[in-house]
Amino acid sequence: MTNEKYPSKQPEQPTLNWWAVYGVCLLISAIFFFVFGLNSPIYTFNSENDYNWFITMGHGLVGGKLPYRDLFEQKGPITYFVTAFCCLFPNPNFTMLWIEIFTMSLFFFFTYRIAKKRLNTFYSLLTVTIMAVLISTSWCRTRSAAVVEEFILPIYAYFLLCWIEFLLDKKDWNWVRALCLGLCFGIILWVKYTLVYFMLVPMIIWLIQSLREKKYRTIILNLLLMVAGVIMITLPIVIFFAANHALSDLIHVYFLLNLTAYGTTDALMVLSSFGVFFVVGPLVLFFIIWGVVRFAIKYWHQRVGWLLLIAFLIDLALLVWSARGSAYYYIGVLPYAIFGIVDLLMIVDKKLTLPRWHKLLFTAITAISLIICIPFSVFTLEWGRGRAAYTPLVVADEIHNYETTNHVSVTLFTYKIGDFGFYNAAGIIPSDYYFANNLFAVDRLPEMYEGFEKSISEQHCDFVITERKTWDTETDFLSQYYQPYHGTIEASTYHYHKMHYFYYREFDFVLLIKKS
Repeated sequence: MTNEKYPSKQPEQPTLNWWAVYGVCLLISAIFFFVFGLNSPIYTFNSENDYNWFITMGHGLVGGKLPYRDLFEQKGPITYFVTAFCCLFPNPNFTMLWIEIFTMSLFFFFTYRIAKKRLNTFYSLLTVTIMAVLISTSWCRTRSAAVVEEFILPIYAYFLLCWIEFLLDKKDWNWVRALCLGLCFGIILWVKYTLVYFMLVPMIIWLIQSLREKKYRTIILNLLLMVAGVIMITLPIVIFFAANHALSDLIHVYFLLNLTAYGTTDALMVLSSFGVFFVVGPLVLFFIIWGVVRFAIKYWHQRVGWLLLIAFLIDLALLVWSARGSAYYYIGVLPYAIFGIVDLLMIVDKKLTLPRWHKLLFTAITAISLIICIPFSVFTLEWGRGRAAYTPLVVADEIHNYETTNHVSVTLFTYKIGDFGFYNAAGIIPSDYYFANNLFAVDRLPEMYEGFEKSISEQHCDFVITERKTWDTETDFLSQYYQPYHGTIEASTYHYHKMHYFYYREFDFVLLIKKS
């Protein structure tokens, strides 16, 4: 990946200005996300659970409710600040689409920067196009669109660029780069701190290498600048929650509960995470494995090839441990595919001579790649699905009709289920602290389940949505306080086919109304 010369059949090409390169990356990102992003106007509804959870928290924040203190969710506060910003606009989904486009354009820009260390301008931009194809068709992304793992990708790519330049070009990090890396650490810390796994091993290797070379002054200066960057991100967050008397809630939920109660310790579930690794998709897997292995072999004699291999294997092990079977965690390994793409394009570069109309050729390849992606992207299965196909929208229509008929504003509670988008579709901010079922087992967070039952027994909300199987098993309890909205449980049951990985998963939901 260094700038060393290699045999090429290509004529010299002028280097594009950074803003021109970024413009191309932004355009590619906009085109691909407009077609393969669930927040695009061509899709009726973004049904993904995590995304809807975040938007619900954003609406709550705009409405005066603080995360962790008033509404329970365990992701980092930056996530909710971003979604709250989106909720300031009439169409939060469309605003989020542009945030997705922007963050992915940064990822593509750093992908180009990494590729440019071995390829000419044409093939470096082609690397961006291929990466857009991989992201658009990767099965791990189809599990959840617009999740934090996706937004962290530009940070991962930037860090990979810095690390590769340190290993191969022997390029020390200047004060600007060290400060930027600190800012990146700070962002990850307050978005989802477990995602720091990607940067952990390379940072340890950087420290060991620098110590071996006795660069003590550089180490101290860089570490201080990184700490300064983390503080620059952390301080406003701490001040905000402290000023609103919610700092202890932030620490308790985001750090303590995530460390001690979230997820599972089931060994089989942990081991199954390795199997889920394969849902990144066969093409992505090929580029990742090919790139990491080829890099390790090619630069083994420089004593750096094996460092990347070690970093990847440890990253994968940490990822498997933390994923607990959640496929979207594996979005974080996508940057390693850059090495495979670059290596294969180097082979093509040596065999083929580019025509003079290579700019037109790049445009044609990008357009054809977009078309090829359509049958291979699971998102396109959502094309043409109307409102009637999405139970959250159908339930929202039922609630709005009730409000219009009775001239009242009502409240809603999702009982022992995830968010699913019911709050967002109905335009309702939750009134209960435990407003949806998170991934906390009963024995690990009993107060959440006690909160669910308290919300029912005290009839906190006018409407309740839950799964039919929950109603069937808890009829004696639920029927004391709520009844089927349409008189019978059959009439109040909604069948929902929700996209899940590369297939549709069936749910039966029941809408209940408070008894007088």
